[in-house]
Amino acid sequence: MDALWAHALPGDGLQHASARPEADRIDLLLYLMTLDAPTAPAPLRRAHGLITRSQQNSHELRRRYLPPAPHPQNADTASP
Repeated sequence: MDALWAHALPGDGLQHASARPEADRIDLLLYLMTLDAPTAPAPLRRAHGLITRSQQNSHELRRRYLPPAPHPQNADTASP
């Protein structure tokens, strides 16, 4: 949880988070504020970005867990 809060940006809109660690994963529940800007990324994209950024920047998370899979919209744009 500390890694999420440490790497949250105002644009993520993180309001509350809880986690339940398992042997091979962490189950997360994120509450994100609704952003008023019409150009704001969708909540799923913001959550994915926050989780990815936290995993990349936290030595503990990088050492213990694999990085998240690419966001589905990013995978679509990466194909030829």
